[in-house]
Amino acid sequence: GFTIQKGQTSGNGAGVYMRNHGHLSHCKVQRNVSTNGNGGGVYCSNAVVEECDIVENTCRNSGGGIYIQSSSIVSDCRIVDNTTTSSQGGGVYSSSSTVTECLIKGNTSYSYGGGVHIVSSTIRDCNILENTSNNRGGGVNASSGNIISCQISHNQSSNAGGGLYISSSTQVRNCLVDNNSAGLSSSYGGGGIYGGGTVVNTTIVRNSS
Repeated sequence: GFTIQKGQTSGNGAGVYMRNHGHLSHCKVQRNVSTNGNGGGVYCSNAVVEECDIVENTCRNSGGGIYIQSSSIVSDCRIVDNTTTSSQGGGVYSSSSTVTECLIKGNTSYSYGGGVHIVSSTIRDCNILENTSNNRGGGVNASSGNIISCQISHNQSSNAGGGLYISSSTQVRNCLVDNNSAGLSSSYGGGGIYGGGTVVNTTIVRNSS
C-alpha cells in the first residue's frame, strides 16, 4: 500500500474522495484536514475501504476520520485519533452503510458520537475504545441502525450516553459495554447506554455518570 497524508481542502475528503464503486485497500490515510467539509481523511459514496489505517485526520463537519454513505463498506480498518471540530462522528460518520471488524479508538467529536455516528447503518464486530464526545454518545451516537457484537469500552461524553446514545430506531445486540462515563460537564446520565432503542443479550458493567 501507500500513504496519503497532509492533504487539505475546504470541501469533502481531504485525503481521499471516492464514489461509484471505488475501492481503497492496504493504505495509510493520515493528517489530512477538511476545513469546511465532511470526511477529514476519507469521503465515500457507494465505495469500499478495507485494511487501511485512518489516523489523525480532522474535519469541521462530520466524519473526522471517514464519512461514508450510500451502501459503502468499511472493514478491517484502524480508525484512530481523528477529530471533528464542530459536528458529529469523530472517527466515523455512516449513513446507510456498514462498518465491520474495525478498531475505532481515541477519536473526538465536538458534537455527537465521539467514535461513530450512524444513520440507518450497521456496525458489527468492532472495538470502539477511548473515544470522547463533547456532547452525547462518547463511543456511538445512533439515530437508527444496528450495533452487533461490538466492544464499547472506556469512552466518555460530556452529556448523555458515555458508551452509546441510541434512538428508538436502534438495536444493540450481543455487545459488551463497560467502563464508559457520561455527564462529565452536566447532570445527564447513561454512563453505559442512554436512549430508547432495543438492547438484546448485551453486558453493561462498570459504567458511571
